[in-house]
Amino acid sequence: MSPAISNHPPIVDDHRIDVRSGCLDRAMSYLTGGPMPHFPRDRALAHRLQEATPWVVTSLEINRAFLRQTAHNFAVQQGIRQFISLGARAELPWPGQPEDIQPACTAVPEASFTHLDVLPPTAVTRQSPGCHHARRTMRVGDVLAVLRRPVLQAVDRTRPVAVLIDNAGAWTSSDADLRFALNQLRAWLPPGSTLCMTHATTELAPAAEQQAALLRQNESTQTYSPRPRETIAGLLSPWALSEPGLVPTSTFYPGHRHAQLPAHHSGAYAAITLHPDNAA
Repeated sequence: MSPAISNHPPIVDDHRIDVRSGCLDRAMSYLTGGPMPHFPRDRALAHRLQEATPWVVTSLEINRAFLRQTAHNFAVQQGIRQFISLGARAELPWPGQPEDIQPACTAVPEASFTHLDVLPPTAVTRQSPGCHHARRTMRVGDVLAVLRRPVLQAVDRTRPVAVLIDNAGAWTSSDADLRFALNQLRAWLPPGSTLCMTHATTELAPAAEQQAALLRQNESTQTYSPRPRETIAGLLSPWALSEPGLVPTSTFYPGHRHAQLPAHHSGAYAAITLHPDNAA
């Protein structure tokens, strides 16, 4: 799918929105025709991202398709009905686009979903149109505290839980904080649970993705830290990887429509890990 520049007129008089720097969410909304207002710095960031990585919108499609397919598989194949998503911000519906790249929670409407976001919400994502699930904002290093709070106390830990980590790790530069968070989460999850993760990398197209990563960090005023495959694999340990292991996201499901795209269009690796009680 070729990027669709938004036709939505920018809102230029909303004093509540900081327009002094580019915002990645608003830039991506502009590129995909989303509902967020956008400003000159956002549009400039969007075009520079597109110049650095012409496949930037395709990468978003691939990531969303993987998470949605994985949520569906966890529900259908493993009977899991409890989900926790850990991402940057609320995943908004993508109007006019195929069902397979809509928010993961829409793939399992009968399941319970708790969304944990590692970046503060915007005025648009705070409302999360069409999603009425519990949502909380947290820092990556705050997982232990969040696990003890009411937003997750409703999770029935006598039954399996599926965790979908949507590139949340890239929004911290600290490997130690990320490993601590994953270790606490794994220790908390009951037998039968499973965890999938996507994580940005620059390895698949080093020059282009490194330039794009710098743009994301410098223009959006947020730390953004893609990681190499070896580091991501270490963060997923000690839980066993399901087949096909840790791979470029587009290649995880061979039958998917993105599977034949060049690996660098993914811009990320993906994996599914299994609770030790599942892996035997």
